[in-house]
Amino acid sequence: YALAHPRRLFGLVLMNATGYPDKDVPLVLRLARNPLLRPIVRRLGSRTATARNLARLVGPSAVVDDALVDRVHTLMSRPGARDALIAFACTDQPDRSAELVTLGTPTLVLRSDLVDGQHFARDIPGSTEVTLAGVGHLMPIEAPDAVS
Repeated sequence: YALAHPRRLFGLVLMNATGYPDKDVPLVLRLARNPLLRPIVRRLGSRTATARNLARLVGPSAVVDDALVDRVHTLMSRPGARDALIAFACTDQPDRSAELVTLGTPTLVLRSDLVDGQHFARDIPGSTEVTLAGVGHLMPIEAPDAVS
């Protein structure tokens, strides 16, 4: 959006953002991209698997409790949720990282030190990067005070 409509933005905050072609892709997304393996993705999703996957996403904090596991498991068990995940995984996402140098929008890059680093702070002129230690993918849940 920022590349397509830079004049519509007053500022940009990127939290554990992705978009570079060298980004590590989670296993479930790699499975979803394979037409032969998509039926497996549609059937995955036990509560135990949800808890295990959430535990991999977070840092050493204790934010993955029964309530969070139940909430995510319930959402992913809704009709169409896994099909939406597959559709997302199969979305064509062209590499536009070379265009980032054209952004003039003031940008804050919030990044977790435990998440595969991207290069937004390096490539967006004048951006500011803040790296949060010990935080995983669920930054707003793991470090709400730092994010607000």
